[in-house]
Amino acid sequence: MAKQLNIFVDNRAGRLKSISENLLKSNIDIRAFTIQDKGEYGLLKLLVNKPSEAYLALADLGCACALKDILAIYVPDQPGNFHKLTTALADHDINIIDAYGFVLQPHN
Repeated sequence: MAKQLNIFVDNRAGRLKSISENLLKSNIDIRAFTIQDKGEYGLLKLLVNKPSEAYLALADLGCACALKDILAIYVPDQPGNFHKLTTALADHDINIIDAYGFVLQPHN
């Protein structure tokens, strides 16, 4: 099952730099992210290539973080496919409580 890394961070300039630098030193690839403003703090959600290693690297940095099981779905980039996905989820009474999407491009 795919994992998402949730990190609670101080809402201040430079904090994301220290997190990304620490992940870089651990050879962690950030594949997707979202940030939610929570006032003095923010919630950074990451999809990375090595979730357990990323968790340990950020815990060593003193970050409050947690790994969460998520459902990751690849949807081909074509008109109507998002509707097909939402129909399948609704038909099985599955509610989406959090989501983010992005378009993947092949590496050249």
